[in-house]
Amino acid sequence: MENNPNTAHTPATKGDLDTLEGKLGVKMEQLLSKQTKATEQLLADQADVILDAVEERMDKKLGDKFDPVVTKLDAVLKECQDHRAEDIAGAEQLRAMTELKSTRLVSVSWKQLRRGHK
Repeated sequence: MENNPNTAHTPATKGDLDTLEGKLGVKMEQLLSKQTKATEQLLADQADVILDAVEERMDKKLGDKFDPVVTKLDAVLKECQDHRAEDIAGAEQLRAMTELKSTRLVSVSWKQLRRGHK
């Protein structure tokens, strides 16, 4: 039997097996690394989808819970603004009445002074 390295009947040596093992090991590492990256990306994409769904659900639930509160706060704020506007209008009226009384008092006092001097 002839020892031709290109035939299937040639016995493998330890060196041949070590070389083959090295090549297979490198190839396996490359494939494993590629598969790991693909799996990590798939998991990241799935996590994004899940987080988006949870976020939408939480936004809806929070919106349902907070909408009545915000509506009530808006009503209270409007009422406060209305009271403030009334207070401002009342203060303006009070100032006007005070000025009017002052003017009348001065006018009355002036008339009394004039009568007293005559």
